[in-house]
Amino acid sequence: MPEKDVYAVSAGAKYRLQVLRDFRKFREFALSDNGWTRELSSTHIVVDTQSQGCDGCNKLKVVRVRREMPQVSCEDLYDTLHDSTYRKTWDDNMIEGYNIAVLNRHNDIGYYAVKLPWPMKNRDFCNMRSWMEFTNGEYIIFNHSVPHKDCPPNKSFVRAKSILTGYLIRPLGSGGCVLNYITHSDPCGSIPHSIINMVVTRVVPSVMSQLQKCSLNYRVFFEKTYKVSRAELPWRTPKMNWDSANNFPEDDIDTEKGEGEVDGR
Repeated sequence: MPEKDVYAVSAGAKYRLQVLRDFRKFREFALSDNGWTRELSSTHIVVDTQSQGCDGCNKLKVVRVRREMPQVSCEDLYDTLHDSTYRKTWDDNMIEGYNIAVLNRHNDIGYYAVKLPWPMKNRDFCNMRSWMEFTNGEYIIFNHSVPHKDCPPNKSFVRAKSILTGYLIRPLGSGGCVLNYITHSDPCGSIPHSIINMVVTRVVPSVMSQLQKCSLNYRVFFEKTYKVSRAELPWRTPKMNWDSANNFPEDDIDTEKGEGEVDGR
């Protein structure tokens, strides 16, 4: 397996692309058994938390949600999460969202602004997002915050930080799917971390319920909105084998040239 890091350049800055080994690492963490504390368990949903030490965020817990969606296909959930046009129809908390730079077919940088209840100031993010589809029917999307020249802090918002946020979607035997959701984010500002931990743990399950409902309606939205096949949607890619020796399923990046550097636009 290629071990050399692969980079893309955007607005004069280098960004390390997330490759297969990074997706393996995320999957392993999302399915891990050790270090988690059970916060909630019911028929279709389990919520766990984990404390992690890191500079400036050691009091913020990682929240993991496992949600079974028996009536939602993996593909419908995946496309619901990706489709920014559809998101505008159901995400009432989104103020604005747009793409800043496409680094390659599996990595980009985007902007997202979100409403918070009064009297808290609204937050925004500049995140590097990574995604991949797999031959065993699984899908992964995850992100972390990065700086970008074309996305400076906005005085109208508090710039928040995603340490790691992501989705592992797996097939459910009945034809539905299981969503393993990880969130470890810092809204920054003056909100006490104890309040953040409590709110996130309680709010995320309801967000998952909303996501399930929206995913059930995605096929109707797709048929009314697009004139292409699902496979032709801009975020869809060839599928990757978990045992592959390549970084990406397309295998179109020469990691030997320019120290594994590609141009991001």
